[in-house]
Amino acid sequence: CVCVCVSVLDPAGRRSLGRRECHHLRRVFSKLPWTVRRMVVGHSVQSEVNAECSGAVWRVDVGMSRGVRDAAPQVLEIMADGRVEVLDEKTRASGRKRRRDAG
Repeated sequence: CVCVCVSVLDPAGRRSLGRRECHHLRRVFSKLPWTVRRMVVGHSVQSEVNAECSGAVWRVDVGMSRGVRDAAPQVLEIMADGRVEVLDEKTRASGRKRRRDAG
């Protein structure tokens, strides 16, 4: 796992990222010595796991702690074939996954 700090992310996750920020993020990805297609970030509490920049950045902190939101857990699953799915109590109960991004 490699951590990259990018200032274009709203630390509170309160707004959508615009074209300019998404372009900047992809430029940062292109400068890395590895092939990077997405970044997963935490510590920006959201009501649910969600993506910005056409799936290039995923915000996964749903505030499960009782001291934050006491929210139900959600999991971001990234498959070897590039598919990305969000798992939660509803998908577990139904035995189905929610498809969120094809990569």
